[in-house]
Amino acid sequence: MDYHHNCKNRFSQEITLKAEVYDDWFDVNVANELNKIIKDYGNEKQLFFTSDGYQEGIVFYRDKEWAEGFQLETGLELVEFN
Repeated sequence: MDYHHNCKNRFSQEITLKAEVYDDWFDVNVANELNKIIKDYGNEKQLFFTSDGYQEGIVFYRDKEWAEGFQLETGLELVEFN
């Protein structure tokens, strides 16, 4: 809803992303494309990625200020695609 203009119009757009299958590996091109889409909408938040130290990936949807603080507090490196 467009609360700034006091109307109830909705904007939606269908977006399709295709991922390559690499057995149990994540296609990082999907993360890159998804982050581009998020940034194109002017949102201050974006995707940041880190690892659990083994094989799992952890994704955060936060702003850059939060990501910088997270890295300082935890010592974990966050990766930003794009």
